[in-house]
Amino acid sequence: MIQQLHCAPRGRVIVVEQIRAVGLLMRTAGVLLLALYAILALVAINTAFRVRAANQALGRLAHLVDYAYAPQMTMLLLLLPFLIPLLVWQEEYPTRRLYHLSMPVSQATHAMSKTVAGWFWMMAAVAMFLIGLVAVHAFTRRVTGLPQPYHIGFAWWEWIIPFTSVTIAYVFVSAATVGARRPIVWIFGTLAIYAGVVAFLLQGGRDARDIGRGLRHAATGYYGAFAAVGGSIDSSTTTFELSLTHWLGASAIWGAIGFALFAFAARRRAEPLS
Repeated sequence: MIQQLHCAPRGRVIVVEQIRAVGLLMRTAGVLLLALYAILALVAINTAFRVRAANQALGRLAHLVDYAYAPQMTMLLLLLPFLIPLLVWQEEYPTRRLYHLSMPVSQATHAMSKTVAGWFWMMAAVAMFLIGLVAVHAFTRRVTGLPQPYHIGFAWWEWIIPFTSVTIAYVFVSAATVGARRPIVWIFGTLAIYAGVVAFLLQGGRDARDIGRGLRHAATGYYGAFAAVGGSIDSSTTTFELSLTHWLGASAIWGAIGFALFAFAARRRAEPLS
C-alpha cells in the first residue's frame, strides 16, 4: 500500500487563511474602532457648525478650525500597533502555543504569517482613518467656508508616513508578543525603563549626562525613533524640516532593526517551551 503525503500549502494560502482567522478574532475590536472613528468625525463636524454660528453671530472671522492632514497626526494611530499584536496573540503565550506543532508549516512560519495577518488589518484601519480624515476635512471646510490648507511644502509621499510608521512600531511590539512570556510587561516595562534610565543619567555627572543625551538622541534625533514613527524631531536647539530623505533614512534604520528583532524572536520560539 502506497502512502501519499500532502504537500505543505503555499505561503499565499497560509497568509489568506490567517487573515480570515484574525479578522474573525478582531471583529469586536473592529466595530469598536469604527465607532470611535465615527464619534471623532461627529465631534469635528459639530465643532465646524459651532464655529460657523459663532462667526456669523460676531459678524467677523474670530474662530477657525483646521482638520487638514499632517504627518504628525500619525501619533494618533500609534495605539494600533500596541493593541493589535496583543489581540492577535491573546491568551497565546509562548508556553501555550503547542498547537503550532499540528500546523502543516514550521512554527516560525506560522508565527510570521499570523503577524502578517494582523498587519493587514492594521493597514486597513490606517487607510480608513485617512479616508475619514479627508472626508471630514472636506465637509468642515464646506460648512465653515474657511480654507484649511495643508502645510507649506506638503508632498504626496507624506500620505505614506502613517503606514510606515505604524508598521515599524508593529514589528517592535510583535517581537515582544511573539518572544516574551508576558508581552504587556515586556512592552511597557521596556519603555518605562528606557525613560527612567535616561532621566537618571541626565542627573548624573558629565559622562553620565553624555550617555543620557546619546540615548535620548536615539529616540528624538534626526534619524531617531520618533522621526521614523511620526516625523517628530527634537527641535529644542535646531529646527528641522521633514524631507523625503529624512523619512526614508529614519524608516530604513528603525525598520531594519525592528524586522531583525522580530525574526530573532520568531526563530527563538520555533521550539515549544516546557
